[in-house]
Amino acid sequence: MPEAISLNRRGMTLLELMISMAILSVIMVTVMAFASSISSSAEVEQQSLTLVESASLALDNLADSLQAGYIPDNWAISIYGDDNFRFLVPVDHDDDGDVLDFSGDSPVVEWGAVRDDYFPGDFLDKSHETSSSTQSFYTTIRYVKTGTFTEGDRGIDLNRDGDTVDTFDVGHLEKVYSAGADATRGIDVPERVMILTPDYVVRLDNTDGADWPDMDGDGDADPMFEQNGTRIRVTLYLSNTESKLPLFENVSTTIEMRNQQN
Repeated sequence: MPEAISLNRRGMTLLELMISMAILSVIMVTVMAFASSISSSAEVEQQSLTLVESASLALDNLADSLQAGYIPDNWAISIYGDDNFRFLVPVDHDDDGDVLDFSGDSPVVEWGAVRDDYFPGDFLDKSHETSSSTQSFYTTIRYVKTGTFTEGDRGIDLNRDGDTVDTFDVGHLEKVYSAGADATRGIDVPERVMILTPDYVVRLDNTDGADWPDMDGDGDADPMFEQNGTRIRVTLYLSNTESKLPLFENVSTTIEMRNQQN
């Protein structure tokens, strides 16, 4: 008779099972860490993109408004910088098809504020005086604080200046059209506030009354708005402080005001 074939049906020992489970656990932890790293990286990139895109839209809006803008001398932005300013633009306040009046033979620009949320081409301003003392129709760009971020409370060096002792105002930019009545058209036009950014704009708390603080630790003051002759420089520092790991970004642009005098 043929010899019987012996089959070895021995199962895994407890030691082998434990070793296999340990190896599998290491593999799973590695995979999960890699997936978490990819997710965190994607979240950071998305946060940065959101911050920069929102600020870029606001800067584009400001540029469109300010390129034709004019800031009277006694409205000039402080040499130390400001967090708000007012400006005028040419308007056809008398509906004669142009933005000029004449004082004798000399043309005078009709200044005011333009808004088209009520009627296309509706000009809020009916006063063409260039003196701010008589100018009641204008546009204001302002920073509005809505909250506070304290580095020490979160243990985060938000502006990466080597410490966690800074306190930041958190807020947004607004464009405000002044209120007033349009006597020519017989309508009353209320003030309108247009929010330009989410609450992503941050600035160091300036309660000590000093000039604009150094936002990024480079030793220089960093004002939000600066005016140099016909140019306005806008610099926004941005952070989504509600995020677990908030980023700190900045965007800036310089806008040439064609109607501004040196």
